[in-house]
Amino acid sequence: MSYCPIITRYALGVYGLRGAQVPAGLVESLMPGTTSKSKLLIDYRWTKDRNIQILYRISSGMLSNGVVNIPSAMKTFLQGRYTLMTSDNSCIGELVVKETSAWGFGPFYSRRGGEPGDYLSVEFNPSERVAIVQIGDASLADQLGNLENAVADPTSPTKSEEILDNTNSETIVDPPSSASSNETDVNPHRRC
Repeated sequence: MSYCPIITRYALGVYGLRGAQVPAGLVESLMPGTTSKSKLLIDYRWTKDRNIQILYRISSGMLSNGVVNIPSAMKTFLQGRYTLMTSDNSCIGELVVKETSAWGFGPFYSRRGGEPGDYLSVEFNPSERVAIVQIGDASLADQLGNLENAVADPTSPTKSEEILDNTNSETIVDPPSSASSNETDVNPHRRC
């Protein structure tokens, strides 16, 4: 629209006739509301058990499409498919992580609800290919801030450092490949 001689852009997502009288405050009231991705990802960490925990603030987009962003620093460790479980060991379905996106939360939201502004905690266990998810209020953020469950000794290598050391010694860790339609899934950790 920038090439149109009679239409001008007043703000992101707001266009009007060039030269029109625009009342104060009108442009701001018409601007589409956006939520920054950085405000949706609250925090992430390695746990004492060498799992990865990520905390999100839920948006309406997350509720409607069941997709979240994975922190770039964690994408190497999380690629693949996970059995999606709740904290009370109910099987919800499958969560897929590819690059910096994860999808498959739709069935969880359908069963457990959720509203924009709620918190979503996901703890990935890469060795068992299980992701435990829970939804709640700001107390989930407080739990993540509780460093008793985090890696306590800062001098001990984290899982990411161990994997990077292995990578430097020419060991390559490939993400699990999906089974073909003729093969049966023999994942011993799949619970549903």
